[in-house]
Amino acid sequence: AIYSIRTLLEYSTVTSDNTAHNMLMDKYGRENMLKFWSDLGTNAIFTANNNWGVMNAHDALIYMTELYNFYAKDSEYGEAIMNNFIKAYPTFLKGKNDVVVANKSGWSGTAIHDIAIIFTDNPYIVVALSNTGESDYVSYFNNANDLAYRLHEEYWKYKMDTCNSIKQY
Repeated sequence: AIYSIRTLLEYSTVTSDNTAHNMLMDKYGRENMLKFWSDLGTNAIFTANNNWGVMNAHDALIYMTELYNFYAKDSEYGEAIMNNFIKAYPTFLKGKNDVVVANKSGWSGTAIHDIAIIFTDNPYIVVALSNTGESDYVSYFNNANDLAYRLHEEYWKYKMDTCNSIKQY
């Protein structure tokens, strides 16, 4: 079967379809992907000899920042790509109060990770990488979610208290 790039991106993002990911890697090339992300400042991707690479918090932040920037500047394609991340599952980072969250989770062996853009009035990115395996990952991600939310709230309260021009967030 022949699949469009859009469909492969959707499959690889929404359901973490490894076959779709590998098809994209075959089409665009591991070296091209490495160059693209390395030029943006990543340092861990493809340090392992596989198509999935290695994840660290530094690179995860770059990935989600690039996603958000693309979404913010390109209405048609940016919105389509962001919607894939909004529909992605499973998700471990949830945000608070039913806000929209764009996630990409991944797991291999004992590593279970999730990175997310939390769409509050002032969107923020959360990166939670674990090596807990399946034993305690739920409480780990719940704690990460709560801490990130509290930090974000305290930051904006501080900004409102110290910057006269900010009245609400």
